[in-house]
Amino acid sequence: MAKQLGLFVVEMKIQPILPSKQLDLARIDEIRNELGYLNLVVKDDALTWMVDRLVTVLPREAATFAAAWTAVAATTLQYSKSLRTNLLTGRDRGQLMDAMRTMVGAELGERVHWQDPAA
Repeated sequence: MAKQLGLFVVEMKIQPILPSKQLDLARIDEIRNELGYLNLVVKDDALTWMVDRLVTVLPREAATFAAAWTAVAATTLQYSKSLRTNLLTGRDRGQLMDAMRTMVGAELGERVHWQDPAA
């Protein structure tokens, strides 16, 4: 979804947390072990693949991202305001998402790759 909307997506291989005096490493281990967040890592150095994406991929693909966002920004804004309310039923939210997918697909001239997980 994000890629088709023109957003720059970088897959996170780990979930970094900056070290801090307030950070209890025993709690981090507990979160890893009990909740299954095995890729949670305390580190303060740069993520090499992230740097590569920002330095290499983003400049090369920026025009493509910008063109996609330009094409769908108005529609995305129109629907995102409605989708952010807690007053929608699941059915109403699904109908709005369907309408947004249809509009975005028409604006991009392609089938959208994101679908309602409940569908």
